[in-house]
Amino acid sequence: MSFFDRFNGMTVNLLGAGVSNKPLVKKLADGGAKVIIRDKKTVAELGAVADEFASAGAQFVCGEDYLSDISGDLVFRSPGFRPDIAPLCAAVENGCQLTSEMEMFIENCPCPIIGLTGSD
Repeated sequence: MSFFDRFNGMTVNLLGAGVSNKPLVKKLADGGAKVIIRDKKTVAELGAVADEFASAGAQFVCGEDYLSDISGDLVFRSPGFRPDIAPLCAAVENGCQLTSEMEMFIENCPCPIIGLTGSD
């Protein structure tokens, strides 16, 4: 069983169609998740990226109201999204689990993790 099979039947929102969530789309969809991409850009503005996500079976909520009425099982936020903004707080209050790629990795990594911080 693949790690991503645990998402089978779940509705998973990915905030942002940029680099951070890009690898998740196909993996989650292949695992049986309903994937919803939420991005401020329109589908047309996303261009080839939207085509790639759509071919994996993703759905889209785009434009100015892309953070409205987030529902489902799980929300992956990109690093640029603070976890305490009102739409994400509302999603959590409505039963969504809020996470990120890095958070999920740390929770599931069987090895010790060492973090280094700094600007250089």
